[in-house]
Amino acid sequence: LFEDQPTHPIDLPTYPFQHKHYWMHATQDTVDVQQAGLESAEHPLLGAVVELPGSESVVLSGRLSVEQQPWLADHAVMGTVLFPGTGFVELAIRAGDEVNCPVLDELTLHNPLALPEHGGVAVQVMTAAPDQNGHRHLRIHARPEHATPDEEWTLHAEGILTPDTTPTNTPTDMETWPPAHATPLPLDEFYDRLAKQGLHYGSVFQGVRAAWHRADEVFAEVELPAQTTDATSYGIHPALLDAALHAALLVPDDENDKNDGRSERDEDGQIPSVPFAWNGVRLHTSGASALRVRISGGAISAADATGTPVITVESLTTRPVTSDQLTTTGANASGSLYRLDWVPVSAPASLADPAAPDWAVVGRAASGPGAYPDMAALLDAVGSGDLPVPETVLVVVADQDPVRPVPETVRASVDGALDALRTLLTDARLEATRLVLATCGAVATAADESVTDLGHAAVWGLARAAQEEEPGRIVLMDLPTPYTSLHTALHAPMLTLQTALAADEPQLALRGDRLLAPRLTRQPARTTVEAGQRHEAPDWDRDGTVLITGGTGGLGRQIARHLVTEHGMRHLVLAGRRGIEAPGVSDLVAELAELGARTTIAACDITDREAIAGLLADIPAEHPLTAVVHSAGVLDNALITDLTPRHLDNVLKAKADAAWHLHELTRSLDLSAFVLFSSAAGALGTAGQGNYAAANAFLDALAHHRRSLGLPGQSLGWGPWSGGLGMAGDLADTDRSRMLRNGIQALSPDEGLRLFSMAVRAAPGGDPALLPLRLDLGALRAQAQAGNLPTALRGLVPTPSSRRTAQDAAGNNGRALTARLAALSDNERERALTDLVRGHVAAVLGHGTGEATAIEAHHTFQTLGFDSLTAIELRNQIKKVTGLHLSATAVFDYPSPAALARHLGEQLAAQWPSGHGQSLRSVLAEADRLEAALAAVPQGDGELTRITGRLETLLRRWHGRLADADPDAGPTDGSTGPTTDLQSATDDELFEVLDAELGLPGSA
Repeated sequence: LFEDQPTHPIDLPTYPFQHKHYWMHATQDTVDVQQAGLESAEHPLLGAVVELPGSESVVLSGRLSVEQQPWLADHAVMGTVLFPGTGFVELAIRAGDEVNCPVLDELTLHNPLALPEHGGVAVQVMTAAPDQNGHRHLRIHARPEHATPDEEWTLHAEGILTPDTTPTNTPTDMETWPPAHATPLPLDEFYDRLAKQGLHYGSVFQGVRAAWHRADEVFAEVELPAQTTDATSYGIHPALLDAALHAALLVPDDENDKNDGRSERDEDGQIPSVPFAWNGVRLHTSGASALRVRISGGAISAADATGTPVITVESLTTRPVTSDQLTTTGANASGSLYRLDWVPVSAPASLADPAAPDWAVVGRAASGPGAYPDMAALLDAVGSGDLPVPETVLVVVADQDPVRPVPETVRASVDGALDALRTLLTDARLEATRLVLATCGAVATAADESVTDLGHAAVWGLARAAQEEEPGRIVLMDLPTPYTSLHTALHAPMLTLQTALAADEPQLALRGDRLLAPRLTRQPARTTVEAGQRHEAPDWDRDGTVLITGGTGGLGRQIARHLVTEHGMRHLVLAGRRGIEAPGVSDLVAELAELGARTTIAACDITDREAIAGLLADIPAEHPLTAVVHSAGVLDNALITDLTPRHLDNVLKAKADAAWHLHELTRSLDLSAFVLFSSAAGALGTAGQGNYAAANAFLDALAHHRRSLGLPGQSLGWGPWSGGLGMAGDLADTDRSRMLRNGIQALSPDEGLRLFSMAVRAAPGGDPALLPLRLDLGALRAQAQAGNLPTALRGLVPTPSSRRTAQDAAGNNGRALTARLAALSDNERERALTDLVRGHVAAVLGHGTGEATAIEAHHTFQTLGFDSLTAIELRNQIKKVTGLHLSATAVFDYPSPAALARHLGEQLAAQWPSGHGQSLRSVLAEADRLEAALAAVPQGDGELTRITGRLETLLRRWHGRLADADPDAGPTDGSTGPTTDLQSATDDELFEVLDAELGLPGSA
């Protein structure tokens, strides 16, 4: 059929086929606890056991995670993965076996233990010394792994363990099966119905195979899936025991109360119940994988297929669980409230001579020698040769103009700082220059201190983002000195700032004779939420009206619903640009109405002061405005070098301007709360979000400012929210990967709302600016060990005792890399640099460290998925490891890993030792290896003649090269040169010739 059809060969790709493996790997290496002086607990959930000397107390410890124990992910309540209550029973029984108290007389579960999606929690099971009856008190605590030493453990369960005095062959009356006169219960869609109630069971926990009902008894057959191979490692597998409890949920609704079922109803509808109190638990047989179960009231008994007892429970009580309870405890998740504290820091005792510092001062208040009104004037002086490129440029940010409106003053301050930063980062002449931004009254370092310049506060947000983009070159310093005398204070004697800059801190505040630096610390806040309890917001008038800006957006709706359901508010105004036209808003109004709240939807441009005034005027007098929640905002991301007035204006209007208008228009009202939704970007800095960070730093400062005026004010610097909520909803995958590497995880909606409630309860008298965050302390610890941890986070995890500056670290790294490369051939050097770049490309794009080989060296960065932010991150990583000065556009100037590697090779080549010195060291090293190899050859080896010939050829070529270089030069040791008769030379004579030619010791 195809005989007459022309054929054309198809070219294969010029690049090698790429292979990617998807095999699962072990998540954790086996640890020999005996190496740490402990004994193995020999249990899947517990790693070690230790007896505390002199107390008879015993502690068993372990680690729980859905990565290490994947079956735990199959147990979720209302979307949160919970360690099952039956798991606490298993832990307690194992502890009882250790101390010869096998009966769990009672066990009360105080707090659910939620497991994070990534990482794990540390768990400790503690048994006290026996009392006079031989009973032991039991406690089970947990907290996030990698927790700081001062982070408290959460008590999840406690109980009593006792010796067993009952016969071991307790009858179960389950030898006959199925039970007589019992009615089968349907299992159709059973687990689907439970899921609708908030009880989400995966395959490992879906163990009910059959069930029957007789009077007030329920019978069931339960079994673990065939793939569950470790049942014999447990006393009783928690998933198997949990499945046994499911049978109680199969009874008709009118029997639920009699059988103490695991779901109840309250005024809000159905909420799930979980085990709360266990009594009289006895494990008779361990390692079962299938059970016959009988439940009567709260009593449970289970046997194996022969009717032999496995476990009996005298009584079990359940209780409802709310979404708030699932994220209340410290071990449930790392989401917590944080704040910035200012701590004293010191500088090295020995400093450079302050008499002649290499400084230039830029600013409107600057005067005298070395002072310039702006960066353009400084560059003119550098270009004309009047000023050598300064090592440090101090930029004095313009002070606040009391006549101009605050929004205009903010823009003037931010514009001036942005001009200085952009000049620093784009002018090649300043690539080795450090910039110090000096502000006054921009931060509050103590509870009794106020922020006096809101424009300077915004500059701190901008500069914090710049520090993330350009590590090690920008320093922020807040000074109490009035600008009229600032220049004099800096130049005579200049020691103050030199001391500060030697402290290895990118952000500092000078207060008196003390240098202070910011440190993120956990806000002490505890909540105990009982079932069904509502969170009354302190001093929030339920008859008053709450205004929520951005209220028609996803985050605003969550807050509105939460204020109604959890705080009991009844009158809301939700303001947004689209008003009632926003998708889903009508349904929200109807939903809130069913909950008893009256909601007004207002189409309002909150950047317009007059529009806000009109909105406030429409609030009815019978329900006056008593609280404001400003959650509106927009993103318009760009790097510092690319920020334009449009970028700044878009973000500042929605965040800062609107907040200031609300402040001015409500300051005469009797408000209970004025809550500003800020972002952690304002306090910690985020690359690519300088404008957003500036706006949010303004909000943080405004909260302090209002408190100083005796007005309510609170700013919440949120981390990202999951579920597409907030500003993180549009993040790309690379952005999410970057946040995870930096230790910032997304808050679940329930977790975020819990933190909101905690914050508003802490507002009266508390810190005006709090940061609700979910931090991965393990990732932060890894950053600390690598020397990458931001200084503001140094208080959360241990840091290496000896620190170096970023410049020192880069210099040392660069020297080490240069030394390694210099010993390689040209091809090896290019290959090593290409592999180095590919490895960092893989890391920046969020691939695993082992996937560098999947990065094609000749593919462009744009094809690989790079944008301006990932380009900056790659540039910063390569700068750190090479110590080279690389421009912000290096990734685009050299658009592939291979091209960038060649550029790095050219830059590093200038730092290599001289060619003669390096060649000599390399040849001498090879000669040493040759000598060792020849010494190892046996005297009678038949290859001696061939080896001798190779050496003779080598020497002749070497002498020929010397002769070509200098025909008049003879051998430096007085030998006859290439005419030397080597045919009859002995091995010792050959070595003498080599030593002489290479200048090795012993050749004289």
